[in-house]
Amino acid sequence: MTKHTTKTKVSHVPYVDDLQLIGKTEEELQKQTLVFRTFSDYIHMEFGPDKCVKNALKRGKLVQ
Repeated sequence: MTKHTTKTKVSHVPYVDDLQLIGKTEEELQKQTLVFRTFSDYIHMEFGPDKCVKNALKRGKLVQ
């Protein structure tokens, strides 16, 4: 087993078959996605980014 270490903190809200990643920047979300994808691959769980939605909020309001 290969040991991986990262300093990326994954802030998330798990559901039965969904996951919500929360980050302050686009870069932070990309890092979290990479960590989640790596973990999903390791446990042989399918990660479907084509079913993902990304929302950006600024001061609590949705940014398009």
